[in-house]
Amino acid sequence: MSYINAEEVLPKELIEMIQQYVNGESIYIPCKEKKAWGSQTKTKKYYKSRNQEICTKHTNGISVKKLAVDYSLSEKSIQRIIRTGIMKEYKYITLREMPEIKDAAAEWFNSKWGVPKEAYLECMEAYLNKETEFGWYLCLDGEKIVGGMGVIENDFHDRKDLAPNVCAVYTEEEYRGKGIAGNLLNMTVADMKDKGITPIYLVTDHIGFYERYDWEFLCMVQGDGEEEMTNLEMVAAELDAAKKKHKKFCDKLTDTRNVKWSDSEKAIKIRNNTRVYSSADDIIMEELAEAFAAVE
Repeated sequence: MSYINAEEVLPKELIEMIQQYVNGESIYIPCKEKKAWGSQTKTKKYYKSRNQEICTKHTNGISVKKLAVDYSLSEKSIQRIIRTGIMKEYKYITLREMPEIKDAAAEWFNSKWGVPKEAYLECMEAYLNKETEFGWYLCLDGEKIVGGMGVIENDFHDRKDLAPNVCAVYTEEEYRGKGIAGNLLNMTVADMKDKGITPIYLVTDHIGFYERYDWEFLCMVQGDGEEEMTNLEMVAAELDAAKKKHKKFCDKLTDTRNVKWSDSEKAIKIRNNTRVYSSADDIIMEELAEAFAAVE
């Protein structure tokens, strides 16, 4: 900041009046209208452009982890930029923040997935009554629900040990491509982690979508009443927790490196012969190998 000699800009009478309060000292006279930060430089314009670029790339599928590396920022900084850049267009809430929309939320999920409204209400009421911390998360455009998901113990598959599960992930078609599902996923993961619930899992047949948001394929699961197997994914950042969770189970296995795989003999024996997986089992051997590789 530069200084101006008062004798060059102020009348002598005014200077003598000021000298009654301040004599021979430097003083600062503020502007009548305070200028916004960055209005006289290109700094604010640069950060605005950069942040918009980050939000656009994230919406197009670039993960938070990669953006943090590309822009030399922490992952938390990238998440904050995304929240303030993308999420400001819509309102993201937990059901506990707006319990009055419980019925509307249950009807909305029912209309998307065909699961009875009563089933959703039962889970939501348990959450609202604090009987469980498995929450429900919504995106609102005004008063309209445009996206949502929940967390339940098991999303109707045979691996009951892989819990809890994100469920009922849905975004209205006209709102897709705006990062809503990704923001809801990040919100859900962060909320569960704050409550000490980690790792969490989800069942999906959308290959490649969740990897954008740092989820990672774990194994295949058999859906209740379904013939085809489905992908089960988990938050990649929580793999260390998964290793600990699955350690006892993995320790029961013989060294898979010594097992010869073939079409006629797709089996791996567990120590003490407690169980044998074969091609006729729910999880075929190739998929089992991938599952254990993910937590090895």
